[in-house]
Amino acid sequence: MHVVRLLSPKLENETHTKDIDFSPAGINNRWEAGHADTKRALEQQAWIGEWGLLDGVVLHESRPGAEPASEMEPGKPSGFQAGPHKPRGRIGEAVMGACTRISAIQLFAMVFSFLLAVLFLDVFWVRVAEELHHGDIAGALRKQSWLNAFVALGAAGAAIRLLLWVGSCANGGL
Repeated sequence: MHVVRLLSPKLENETHTKDIDFSPAGINNRWEAGHADTKRALEQQAWIGEWGLLDGVVLHESRPGAEPASEMEPGKPSGFQAGPHKPRGRIGEAVMGACTRISAIQLFAMVFSFLLAVLFLDVFWVRVAEELHHGDIAGALRKQSWLNAFVALGAAGAAIRLLLWVGSCANGGL
C-alpha cells in the first residue's frame, strides 16, 4: 500500500511505502502487538500496584484554623421568602407605563401598515386596470406579480406586528 499516494495523490514520492495487512487476522496481530507493548510499558512504571485508601494522598484544609466541619452549627435561614414579588413604588409604575406605551406604538404601527398596504393595493389595481384598458396584458401581468409580492410582504409584516402586539398585551401591556 502506498500511504503517501493514499493521503495525497498529487505528491510524487515513491520512497514512502508501507505494507499494511487489512485482513481480520492482520488487524488482530497489529492490535495484540500494540497491546503487548503498552502493557509492558505500563508494568515497568512504579505507580502501578496495590494502594491503600489514602496512600499518597495529601489532604489540605480549605480554611486553615477553622473549626472542623462536624462541629459547625447549621446555617440560619434568612428572613426572605421564595416566590415572585410584585414591583413596588415608582419602578413598577414606570415599567407598566412603558409596556402600555410600547403596546400603543405597536398598535399604531399595525394600523398604519394596514392603511399603507390598502393605499398601495388601490394604486396597483388602478395601474393594472390602466394596463388592461390599453391592451398591454404583459405589463398588467408584470404589475400583478409585483402586487402579489407586495401583498405577501405586507401581510407577513402585519401578522408579525399583530403577534407582537398580542404578546405584549398578554404580558400586561394594555
